[in-house]
Amino acid sequence: MGGTGQDRWLSAVTGQTKDGKESKHTLANTGPRRFLICEFDTGTPDDHAALLLHLGKFAPLVCAVHSGNKSLHGWFYVHGQPDAKIEKFFRYAVSLGADRATWTRSQFVRMPDGTRDNGKRQTVFFHQFQINGGRTVSALIETAEILDPPGADSAPVDLKSAWLEHLAKAICSSSGLAQLNVPPREPILGEWFKEADTGFIFGARGLGKTWLAMHIGRQCAEGGSVADWKVHKPRRVLYVDGEMALDSIRERDAGLSTAPADGMFYLQHEALFHLTGKVLNFTSPIVQAAILEDCLRKKLEVLILDNLSCLFTGIKENDADAWELVLPWLLELRRNRIAVIIIAHAGRNGFMRGTSRREDAAIFSCFTKITFRSTFRKVSA
Repeated sequence: MGGTGQDRWLSAVTGQTKDGKESKHTLANTGPRRFLICEFDTGTPDDHAALLLHLGKFAPLVCAVHSGNKSLHGWFYVHGQPDAKIEKFFRYAVSLGADRATWTRSQFVRMPDGTRDNGKRQTVFFHQFQINGGRTVSALIETAEILDPPGADSAPVDLKSAWLEHLAKAICSSSGLAQLNVPPREPILGEWFKEADTGFIFGARGLGKTWLAMHIGRQCAEGGSVADWKVHKPRRVLYVDGEMALDSIRERDAGLSTAPADGMFYLQHEALFHLTGKVLNFTSPIVQAAILEDCLRKKLEVLILDNLSCLFTGIKENDADAWELVLPWLLELRRNRIAVIIIAHAGRNGFMRGTSRREDAAIFSCFTKITFRSTFRKVSA
């Protein structure tokens, strides 16, 4: 069940809607705002919890409620606070990914410890309510003030005027296009794999996709070659494995090594879980941002992700719009001149499994297959 947890109570049982109709769900019958709800539904519950704890540095977090589906709702105590401070806080929460809808005082939110229509409980993960006391929250929380989040004191920006200035710098005539001072993309492997490229290697199971991807990574780091394609200069490479056992990755890396490669790095899922208890999921905006920042700090130039099914969980592979959770991140890597290779599986039809929208921004797509060759020898009588 839901509830108008935004407020301490309703000012009346019913009120008039904007259309003049009588309704139990309207702004007209809501009282003063007592709690502000911030909801996150992109990423994992751990991501949501981390964001709510961060927001708790600026406003009193009194409750965290799981929706019974995929989101986490944070209840922040704002009663008696100036509207300007509450708005600044909420704008900051939205900039981190919070749903804008809960700003509306009459917006329904999940009732703590209630149940959904399907019977799933809306579990309370955290609360600071005084259940048996005379107040709903502690005196310490009631007297706490909302602090200004980062950037709250900066002067308001006319976003349209700022964008007009950006556009004036970037839009040029046809003759001026050749004179733009943007560094050209350097080739990495042969002439087909360049800086900032995004591409896929796909095929059926057991045809050597990982072998090929690791070989490309090692040779890019060593400055060698892959078949007839030369690596133009050694590159710094991060290989992210989300499927294989650590022992297998070690053996393959040793087997593919032809020279020392100080620029070859691995992020291996089994090692990550053993050392930190964390699981890789590149649909999480927090993990995406962390990987991008790590690539920039370490000056990594090639990112190989093995594979799509294991590293991008929680999205429907046949849903074109679901890829929007990943595409902006891939484009951000491209803008920072980081080349990306993603390993994927082929479907029964021979094409890459899942929505074709994944390939819209791809520069290349490589298909692995087995080729059988027969050698005939003429035998004289």
